[in-house]
Amino acid sequence: MEAEREAIPTTIEQAGGLIASTARQGHGVVVLGGMTKAAGKVRDDRPRVRLRTTALNRIVEFSPGDLTITVEAGMTLRALDETLSPHGLRLPLDPPDYDGRATIGGVLAFGDSGPIRLGYGGPREHVIGMSMVQGDGTLIRAGGRVVKNVAGYDLHRLFVGSHGSLGMIATASFKLRPRPEARRLVTVVCGAPDDAERITAALLAGDTRPVLLDWIRPVPRDWPGATARRDLSGASGAVLLAVGYEDCIEAAEWQSREAVRLVGGATAHDEAASQSLYSRLRARMIGGGAAFRISIASSRVHELFAAMPVETALHAHAASGVVHGSIEDRAAQRTEELLESTSDALDGALLMRRRDGSLSARRRGDGVARKLEQRTRGALDPAGVFPEPPFAS
Repeated sequence: MEAEREAIPTTIEQAGGLIASTARQGHGVVVLGGMTKAAGKVRDDRPRVRLRTTALNRIVEFSPGDLTITVEAGMTLRALDETLSPHGLRLPLDPPDYDGRATIGGVLAFGDSGPIRLGYGGPREHVIGMSMVQGDGTLIRAGGRVVKNVAGYDLHRLFVGSHGSLGMIATASFKLRPRPEARRLVTVVCGAPDDAERITAALLAGDTRPVLLDWIRPVPRDWPGATARRDLSGASGAVLLAVGYEDCIEAAEWQSREAVRLVGGATAHDEAASQSLYSRLRARMIGGGAAFRISIASSRVHELFAAMPVETALHAHAASGVVHGSIEDRAAQRTEELLESTSDALDGALLMRRRDGSLSARRRGDGVARKLEQRTRGALDPAGVFPEPPFAS
């Protein structure tokens, strides 16, 4: 196979032309952004172009009054936030930004999200329109740039979580939200997953409205308040539970006090500490190497924690049913097999990145989903210019 070559187009038109000419040569295209995610498997051994979107980083349209913005997919999450911050606005998507390298296109292509998914939803909930480049270089559009103009089929939502298998995301339009006045976190160390599940249920049924509710195992030794519960924090099955609130100052503080009243042994953190701890949660508290993401019913997260070996690092957005984890080198194969069987037992959707960077996936309803995916790919990319998703056979 010929060595891959890399191209960095500076305009969407240039990118479309590059994709079209590459397809005419019978070659493939792999779209990459900030290189924060694995690219997945390639469908064959033909030569392919690695198309980097990092120069496609412009603002297409910004309407602060309408709470909407349209940007090119190569813009980073950090650059977007720096643009919105002076206007008191934000896009409430908070996956790890990997030192500022994570791009809008990459976040959408992988359907990535972070702790505040509970309060605001995932990428699909924020995208109101998109333009995409097909395998023949044609630029297509779906949705709109402002909420009132959104019409037609939600074709753009198919590209969220597609892993670059349907085409290149060129631009994306988002609905925005005002930045919160205050953020408050409350944390508690639970002795076991069942305890974390009980507390989670109580918090969700209470009078407060959390925007995040995360579980972490193992409990970080340097986490504020963890040392106060040495009897639990050192236990192999102990879980750190973090609940967060965003609102005006008075409402955020009242909710944090109410959470402490409801949960015995909890620690409330002030604004500065809450911001610092939230940054750690957003960075995702798992190790490197083999990593995975599993989506299951939120009521079954405690079953996954109980089933997985204690040496497996886990960080769950528990009330959203999204669990991230990393697998230690020792007994890695056994742990991966256990994870796959547990995923099946819990009717989960599993995405795994192995140490060689390859992706594999299992998901609920896989047979039907695969047929729909193949039909969609056949319509949008009949020549198979873009790589197959990791969940294809």
